[in-house]
Amino acid sequence: MMLRFRKMMAVLLAAALTLTMLTACGGGGSGASVDAKVKLTNDINSILPEGYPKVEYDKTLDQVAETIQASYIKNKDDTNKILKESHKWMIKVEIDEETSDEAKAVAEEVEKYMVLADPKNYDWGIGYYIETKKDKDNKVTGKDIYVMLARKDKTKK
Repeated sequence: MMLRFRKMMAVLLAAALTLTMLTACGGGGSGASVDAKVKLTNDINSILPEGYPKVEYDKTLDQVAETIQASYIKNKDDTNKILKESHKWMIKVEIDEETSDEAKAVAEEVEKYMVLADPKNYDWGIGYYIETKKDKDNKVTGKDIYVMLARKDKTKK
């Protein structure tokens, strides 16, 4: 039963990744603008430790994050096992009123995943799906940032 589930998840994720590559971006998606996501990426880069490669914002990874987010919520470990085969990882960072520095919280989680893949030998792409959390009175109480981190072979310069 579990093997069948994993195979089905693999097919579903592969299809989702393929579809996001074929679709044109019409904007929309998560609540944050591209400018806000670029700023978040720049802030993350300033926080990552000395010697770490910089992450580069990639709008197509936003689409992948949005597509994969529901599977991630259902089963984080299986989703990341499947994504890892294509050198991608999804990370959920919960931001609430206690979080003083959103970029720092994201950078700390990104660093943990980069270490798993020998960060200095690769280029890194990053995208986001941001979901606002509200209370019963519809007051914003925080947000969940689903970070799609992708390892890429180094480009020759």
